[in-house]
Parts: sequence; structure tokens; C-alpha cells
Amino acid sequence: MSFYTLGNSNHRGFIFIGPPKCGSTAIRFWAKSVYGDHSIVHKSGEHFGIDSAEFTNLDLPTVGIVRNPYDRIISVFKHLYKTHDYYNDDEVMPPATASGFEEFVVYIYEHDLKDKNISFKKPLVDYFKKDGKIVTLTHLIKLEEINSRKGWSLLQSFCKTNHPPVYANQSTLKIDRSIYTPKSKSLVKEMFAEDLEHFNYSF
Repeated sequence: MSFYTLGNSNHRGFIFIGPPKCGSTAIRFWAKSVYGDHSIVHKSGEHFGIDSAEFTNLDLPTVGIVRNPYDRIISVFKHLYKTHDYYNDDEVMPPATASGFEEFVVYIYEHDLKDKNISFKKPLVDYFKKDGKIVTLTHLIKLEEINSRKGWSLLQSFCKTNHPPVYANQSTLKIDRSIYTPKSKSLVKEMFAEDLEHFNYSF
């Protein structure tokens, strides 16, 4: 989830661009614990990019987070599997197997998800575009760096705080890339080709 904080005398304010299923919830929780609930401004339930009117006239540094698209789609699958919220109210998620995951990938390749879930299919690069061009941020963090603490260290240094990391949305459904079939891998590669190239990700 994207947000901004104006900061205070002790901590630097910044705009944060957090596409869904990239660890942005943990960053927002961490920022709230550093800056205080009322200093974090965001639209609950919405994911918006750097071109949002929310950020107009804000002269603040920009921080963004991205994730390997192959892992991001697994995270989307696990999220919708947990919430039983897939195509529409009359259908259910396929099983958490290689064939079930392939069925899911084929579906989102050929169709849009429900309105409230459509942001899960939106390419990461689209969150960082303004007037059709990708904006250079002050800092771009990869979720993989957050998981290895490197990203947290960057955020702590940037915000001038030693506040410890916060982790959120730890799934109990354990799925890794072994769930991919050649077909699901090929479709994800096609759907998120620009993300893979721009952010230098691979399978």
C-alpha cells in the first residue's frame, strides 16, 4: 500500500510507493511505529502509483518496493486461496497444486480479476510511471533485500532511526517456485516481461 508521511524534526518524511504483494504492509506498519499513526497518510484499501493526485505538490523523497514477479504471483495465489476470493462469488480457487496454480495463472492471463483484486495483475512498472515514463526514485528497494535485512538497514538509515523491522502477512500456506509448470512459467514471463527486464529479475 502506498502512503506518505511529512516526517518530523527527528525523522525524514517521504512518499512510499508499495504495489500489492510486495511487502508494503510491513513497511507501512513499520512507518506507523516510527512516525505515529496519525502522521501516515494513505487511502485504505487502495493501491496507487507515483502519478497519484495524493502526491501532488509534495516535495518529498520517494521510496518504492518491488518483488520478483514469479514470487509475487505465488503470493497473489496464496492470498486469494486464503480469502476464497477468486473469479467471482460463485467459483472457488483451484487446489494448491502445480495443476491448480497453472489453472489460476491461465485464468488471470486471459481475464481480469474482480475489481478489488485487479491491482494484483497490474505490472509493477506501472506504479512507477508518470506521463508514461518510469520515474527515478530516491530509493528503490527489492523485497528480497527486506527479507535479508539489507532493505531494512537502508530504510532505517534513510529515516534516521534504529527502530527494528516489522514483519506482516506471514502465510501459513507454504508454496515455492516448484509449483510452476512450463506453461505457468511462460505465461508469467509474458505478462510481466517489462518488470523482469526493468528490475533485473529472472526465474
